[in-house]
Amino acid sequence: MEIPATFAIAGLTSILYCIFFWSASLRYKKTWLTDIAWSSGFFVVYLVVLLINANFSFKQNLILLMLFLWGFRLTFYLVVRNLNKNQEFEYQKLKEKWGKRILSGTPLLVSLWQALGLFLVSAPAILVSTYKEVTQIEFYDILFSGLWLAGFFLESFADLELYKFKKNPANQGRILKEGLWKYSRHPNYFGEILMWLAIFFLILPVPNAVFTIISPIFLAVSLLRFTGVKVVEKRFQYDLEYTSYANSTNKILPIPRTNTQNTENIV
Repeated sequence: MEIPATFAIAGLTSILYCIFFWSASLRYKKTWLTDIAWSSGFFVVYLVVLLINANFSFKQNLILLMLFLWGFRLTFYLVVRNLNKNQEFEYQKLKEKWGKRILSGTPLLVSLWQALGLFLVSAPAILVSTYKEVTQIEFYDILFSGLWLAGFFLESFADLELYKFKKNPANQGRILKEGLWKYSRHPNYFGEILMWLAIFFLILPVPNAVFTIISPIFLAVSLLRFTGVKVVEKRFQYDLEYTSYANSTNKILPIPRTNTQNTENIV
């Protein structure tokens, strides 16, 4: 199938998939269900275009495995977290603002944004699904697969540390200052950016792949300026202790600063 048609099908799949989970959130009155569209949607969208193009060679299968592992891990984490009533801060603020209208407002603020995100961030995978040339494993495949694995384990361990800390009632209102969070205020988001950057570099030898740089750029800008990082930083902008922590700890990159102080990470 031609590239424009493949991208059109991927875009339609993204919208329908997000609408399905929005409908589920209405039906079961669980706003967080819309997050499952994001965590599982990349694998689903990519699988659809792979099936349509009947293209399951080495590089395509490698990316399919990556999206499955990422999606399964994140979906499992979201389900466990939300079943334990530990909803994201942004959803709590939306509920305070809209009350009973929170679910009806979801399509505009969450589902449509997620559909756009699914489509744009999936761009490298969508493009490679149209690439019919059979390739052998190359050094850069190993290199960027290793980079992807680094991001995967970084995000996984950071989320696990945060989940365990929040789950303990004794930590209510306390500070997490151990593990990866000692070196970065958002190590999990750094891991996620690293994974999508690795996928972009992995498909770079494919013709026209350079245009899919929109994928890691959109993801990074979204996390830093609109969603994850932005939400947390705004939440604690007037907290003096968090301000001290922010002044001595990297926002994203999980490495120690040379001018470190005795600072703490509020979660």
